[in-house]
Amino acid sequence: MAEMVKQTGHKVVAAPSRADRPTSFNLADIPMPGGREEDWRFTPLERIKMLLADTLEGEAPRVEVAGQVVSKTKRVELGASSYVEIAADSDIHGKVGAPGDRAAVVEWNNHRDLVNVVIAEQLSEPVRIKVIGESRQPAAQHICIDVKPDAKALVILEHIGDVQLNQGVEIDVESGAQLEFVSIQEWDRAAVHASNHRMSVEKDGKLKHITITLGGDLVRICPDIELDKPGGEVELFGVYFTDTDQHQEHRLFVNHSAENCRSDVHYKGALQGQQAHAVW
Repeated sequence: MAEMVKQTGHKVVAAPSRADRPTSFNLADIPMPGGREEDWRFTPLERIKMLLADTLEGEAPRVEVAGQVVSKTKRVELGASSYVEIAADSDIHGKVGAPGDRAAVVEWNNHRDLVNVVIAEQLSEPVRIKVIGESRQPAAQHICIDVKPDAKALVILEHIGDVQLNQGVEIDVESGAQLEFVSIQEWDRAAVHASNHRMSVEKDGKLKHITITLGGDLVRICPDIELDKPGGEVELFGVYFTDTDQHQEHRLFVNHSAENCRSDVHYKGALQGQQAHAVW
């Protein structure tokens, strides 16, 4: 296995695996990658570096649920006690795990408000959240999905339009809860999208995480799963179709730190055309 390089100031320390990478909420702790790090050595940094700068000044993309625009003054009700809102904070904000790469820590320090999704019951209808890109100014967006104890839902996150977007998604599946989460990347051809999914599955919780990547110029999705409570289960499925000149990257990390937990991972992809690149 190739070594990952961890930088601290001017000192370079070799880390034996991706599990040993630095995690931090502080920008200075995770500097701009040089391209030789294990996490970045297959990524064309010139095409994504605008999302790794210290400051992202663009506005987060518009969010719609069931055809309704979600805003600071208008939240969308999903049931008797479930909803989607634009908020300053969430019960799980910053509690699922610290950022683990440069894209994640930049997003954390640049997002303003967040999309707060609260599931507190068993929902019979899918929750379809549409992220609509309308600007190419580099921007940060943060989404929190809090599935309360014994709740159950299917949440579909759809991405369309044109953006340069650095996105963070925090998901907490609480005790006895079940979540099926689908992230669909169907961006316009010039879009650039980095997204870090930090997830926790609590005691006897179940999470099915599905990634579908089709569009964009460069798309990099990094799901990180923490199984630190007994009985947690996670399934990760993915499919991607990489066309001419596209770069699509999916980097997964599942940490089993409690007994009687289970994970299963299946990804399938295809490439077509000149300069089509995929990383898994």
